[in-house]
Amino acid sequence: MRYLKKITKAVFSPVPISRERALGISERLAAITTLSSSLEYLHQHRHMDPGGLNDWEIMKRTPEAKSVTLRKVADMVSGKKVTLALHATRAAVSIGMILPGKSRWRGAGSLFLSGTSCLLQARHRYGTDGSDQVANLVQSVSGVARLAKKSETQDALLWYIGIQASMSYSVSGWVKLVGDK
Repeated sequence: MRYLKKITKAVFSPVPISRERALGISERLAAITTLSSSLEYLHQHRHMDPGGLNDWEIMKRTPEAKSVTLRKVADMVSGKKVTLALHATRAAVSIGMILPGKSRWRGAGSLFLSGTSCLLQARHRYGTDGSDQVANLVQSVSGVARLAKKSETQDALLWYIGIQASMSYSVSGWVKLVGDK
């Protein structure tokens, strides 16, 4: 009986994790999502051609692209060569984010990945689903946390990531549970 208690305690007790480790794991998981997304776009670049799923001439007719400011920014990155260059850069930065390290440069890398996700959002409406959105949230918040100087700020931002991720996946699960299909 004593061994059963020890095993139960070992399996179900909380695992202590440092702030740095939580931040690193968050960055790496989000970077893996971004890497796979950019590699997919690089591999399937023909979808950016005229008539493809991500043809800018079609995509710019969406309600989100009606904003003049958004349209000007999206037009700058909507050329196929620029878009592919951004995805190649995102893949390289993502690989760098997966590697070990705890430098403040990682914050800049996370913010770069988040910013380019926002830039490319109007260009790539198809395929940017929940996991990409959560990765964008995690990258923007972990980037700010990595650059924050106070540990209290980092803790608050990590709590935000944890709560937001828990809510996004639990609400999605509950909606699917009560839905028709």
